[in-house]
Amino acid sequence: MSQPPGSKVWVVGLCISGLVALAGSALDSGELSGWIWLALWAVPGGALAGARLAPRLQTIPLVVWLAGAWWLAADLPDPGSALLAIAALYVLGLAVHGGPGVRAWSLAASAFMVVGLLVALPSGGGALAQPFSPVTTARFLDLSPLVWVMECAGIDWMRHPSVYELAGAADIGPDLRISRSGSKGPLLVLSLAIGLVFLRAVFAQRAMTRA
Repeated sequence: MSQPPGSKVWVVGLCISGLVALAGSALDSGELSGWIWLALWAVPGGALAGARLAPRLQTIPLVVWLAGAWWLAADLPDPGSALLAIAALYVLGLAVHGGPGVRAWSLAASAFMVVGLLVALPSGGGALAQPFSPVTTARFLDLSPLVWVMECAGIDWMRHPSVYELAGAADIGPDLRISRSGSKGPLLVLSLAIGLVFLRAVFAQRAMTRA
């Protein structure tokens, strides 16, 4: 398979985009802001890499991002599971990238909008006069990639002010929702995403062979 034009430029660009965000987090002493950026950008970044990079180059940005994130992860209870969650989201982006003729930036923007919507849903983007019902908020929290990454990192994200106060998580008891910590979830999602990437490659190869 030929290498898409400008692959090296895209590799450098994607790597730098993550490192700049992570460096800004370190300078501001806001360790979590770098992880928030990765949770938001992992799926769109994977989609961009899948659309613009040759297969042998697609994991390079992820490795660079995770290396930078690990450098910031000293105070997290479970940084390894958080890294697995970021990797799973990125590979999921690789699996769903657009086919030939699909504009990479349009696809990435769409993915970013979907991820951003899922992240904003629990609190209604901070615009709610009153929070959703506890049951609805609990389900929205389950759909949020940001909540998933933070909980995999061992952080009680339901007690974070953006969730506890704005989304009304104070009313969500353990009968409705508990934190999804540990590495089993990220490993499962990562395995499924890798399987999707391989299936896509197999179908693409068969299509080329028939053509």
